[in-house]
Amino acid sequence: MNTALIMTLGQNILAEVCIMSLSVADGRGPWCAQVGFVHDESLNLHWVSKPDTRHSLAIGNGPTSVAAAILAEWAPDRERALQLEGVAMALEGDQVALEKELRTKLGKAASQGLGYVERGYKWYRLEPTTIYLLHHDFDYDRQRIR
Repeated sequence: MNTALIMTLGQNILAEVCIMSLSVADGRGPWCAQVGFVHDESLNLHWVSKPDTRHSLAIGNGPTSVAAAILAEWAPDRERALQLEGVAMALEGDQVALEKELRTKLGKAASQGLGYVERGYKWYRLEPTTIYLLHHDFDYDRQRIR
């Protein structure tokens, strides 16, 4: 198993894709939401969301177990995806660098429309405890990155 290759393939997916499926559970059961995200060098995922949405309420003000799925491509001989689980938490304050990075990743001007926090949004972070890569190069056998 080529660990460096697996890590590189996983990082490529995180860099290419801007939307993930975030899954949480609350008193009403499981819930999944699509959110725009960016990642850092530690493979933590960061996203912005309104604090009164169901997934944000489930995360609340304390760490919460979550899962995420990131599908890069699902075409013959090109299938690539990540499955993650870990702990999510709300971040405090303006995250200007993350906001600029997310806007750029979403194809918007980095300086245009800054101020998610001022508009009532909050930033969140998923610190993955487990990351799996699904990739056509490995005949779809899950490869553990972390």
